[in-house]
Amino acid sequence: EKYKLPTEYLLAVGTLEPRKNLRGLLKAYRILHERGVKIPLVLVGGEGWKHSEIKDEIERGALHQNIVWTGYVQNEELPELYRSARAFVFPTLYEGFGLPCLEAMAAGVPVVCSNVASIPEVVGDAAILVDPKHAESIADGIQTIVNDTTKSKQLIQRGHDRATTFTWRKTAQDTLQEYRANR
Repeated sequence: EKYKLPTEYLLAVGTLEPRKNLRGLLKAYRILHERGVKIPLVLVGGEGWKHSEIKDEIERGALHQNIVWTGYVQNEELPELYRSARAFVFPTLYEGFGLPCLEAMAAGVPVVCSNVASIPEVVGDAAILVDPKHAESIADGIQTIVNDTTKSKQLIQRGHDRATTFTWRKTAQDTLQEYRANR
């Protein structure tokens, strides 16, 4: 309600900057519209490095009326934004870890994400992996989730299972074990 979001939407979370590949997502979104998939797109994230070109494309693009950019959102508001999404899309070009993918999986949302950097290792078989440099690939991944409810349900279950394997306690224990092993 706070952000006046539609009841169904695609969600992307990340700072507006080139490495998040929001321009690629916007191209994929146009392809989806041409194919008849007309679900609104919600972008969550603050302004980052070289954000003005991306922001301009969001605000002035042909589909701007179907795109909501919330700007920065407090961490405590994110879980509800994830839970309410039809799908989470993360077409990043580079990522250190990919925490938003795990957040989406933990919230019970099917995930479409990049097949680059650390992302495949993080999501395993619990997401649809796409080539972030090809808008058609991103669009295909989103369309699969939208059109195939069986696949979507499988991804939700796998995502939940996958997300439970990543805990702060386990991370701390693994880190401590590495430090001890490499003294």
